[in-house]
Amino acid sequence: MVRRLLLLAFALATFATGCEVDCFDGGPLQERYVEGAQIAERDNLADYDQGYANGLALTRDDGYADGRAFGFDDGYADAFDRAWDDGYLDGYDRGYADDSACGSGDQSGWADGWNDGADDGWSTGWGEGYDAGWNEGWYDGDATCPVDRGKPAQKRVDPEDLEYCLDHGYDEARDLAAFDRGYWDGARDNPDYQAGYADGYPAGWDEGASAGDLDGYTSGFDSGYTDGYDAVFYLCYDTAWGEGWEAGWPSGYDDGWSSGYSDGYSEGYAEGDDCT
Repeated sequence: MVRRLLLLAFALATFATGCEVDCFDGGPLQERYVEGAQIAERDNLADYDQGYANGLALTRDDGYADGRAFGFDDGYADAFDRAWDDGYLDGYDRGYADDSACGSGDQSGWADGWNDGADDGWSTGWGEGYDAGWNEGWYDGDATCPVDRGKPAQKRVDPEDLEYCLDHGYDEARDLAAFDRGYWDGARDNPDYQAGYADGYPAGWDEGASAGDLDGYTSGFDSGYTDGYDAVFYLCYDTAWGEGWEAGWPSGYDDGWSSGYSDGYSEGYAEGDDCT
């Protein structure tokens, strides 16, 4: 069972990292991997035992405090969710009716559309201008001498070492939740703690529900208002963006073509004039 888990863990880690180190080579790499896993298992057991002992040592007062805290969280979450829905609907209606949404969307959409159109036009124009300039430059430079082209550099693969398998085996077998599992197992087996928890939970629930109701409505209203406002904003934004893009593209294309032609001609000439 342990070996199957280790094999699975290694396979997943190899896939995730893209590493080709075989930590189950039947030799020193495997020994280091297993050593790391064994160290991790010892640490897991020690953490669990310590957590369990701490859980058994909890008092009735500890249980009451935790029960009240967990009850508060649960009550808060339940009331928050219900109130959030009501707040969202009210906020959405308010945001959708905001008179400033369309004007702001129209202004922002046209400006963004013009910039995006100009950028796209510049890129397109630069590429076409570069190709035209490079060809002319190359033929002008190549008129008197041949072209000497280099070769691409080769990539180097870095090796892995034994320390990788030790650390990898440890990381795959390490259970960082071992202490918490032991702690709550100990608390579960502690009757004093459980009695206090049962008394504290209802009181915490009532407090949490009161706070969650208010916070949920406020949060829902804010989210609804934003969504309602955005719905109108982007209706106007999208129309204005298209108009701005149409206006910005030709301007960007002309500038890009001129710049691309100049760059292409210079580089093409240098390439064609290479006599070495």
